[in-house]
Amino acid sequence: MEVNIWIIRKKQNVLFLLFIDMQPFINIHTHSLSSNPEVISIFNVDYESLSQRESSNHPISILSHQHITPSAHQHINQSAGIHPWYIDNIDISEHLNILEKLVRERQICAVGEIGLDKACKSDFKQQEAVFKAQLGIASKNNLPVIIHCVKAYNEVSEILTELKHTTPVIFHGFNSSLQMAQQLINKGYYLSFGPEICNPRSKRREIIKQIPLNQLFLETDDREINICQLYEEASILLKMQEVELREVIEMNFKCMFGGICE
Repeated sequence: MEVNIWIIRKKQNVLFLLFIDMQPFINIHTHSLSSNPEVISIFNVDYESLSQRESSNHPISILSHQHITPSAHQHINQSAGIHPWYIDNIDISEHLNILEKLVRERQICAVGEIGLDKACKSDFKQQEAVFKAQLGIASKNNLPVIIHCVKAYNEVSEILTELKHTTPVIFHGFNSSLQMAQQLINKGYYLSFGPEICNPRSKRREIIKQIPLNQLFLETDDREINICQLYEEASILLKMQEVELREVIEMNFKCMFGGICE
């Protein structure tokens, strides 16, 4: 099979190279590592996975750079960010500094997951402040952002507009109305859908059908499900060949990370 070789984010230093067969399965947001050579993942380095590695005698570091290491899995790249769930329990200034260090050293390829969550106990004003700070880091370094949003889509959209944010934005695990999906699409953002599309009762099965293919991603998030299964289900919902869906999402991935569109 012909091998497709391309470079993501061509700046002063190359972030990483991908050597892949044609039509990979892109998993745009996951908390689980995959050994499948056909899968390209953005692995989220999160609070829970790091806290399990920290000794009880030491403070938990959500973004400790000691845990961000080159992956042994060929096609897994990493994202990191301060999740809104945990901001009441950390030294925010310290963690913002760590995030900047990770970005500066090119140890991550996206900032996230970051955002706003009205269903958690974290102070909402503080969430907004931390979200804005991280958007600033992403903008300054021309990195995409992966958004966590729960019951706060209007507020997230308003902040992105207020800050005139221009780097690519993905709303991961989209869970709102078709009207909100259309508003976000009209602003040029990407929407990512997860395992819920496999649930016959989920409204997201209908919403995904209305999303322009050039603004669509799929993800496993924190669920134990094979990304290939999501591509199979999505291709049925979208009434297209799975290989065509893989091609489209691969193109979105290249565009998002500056490959062929830079």
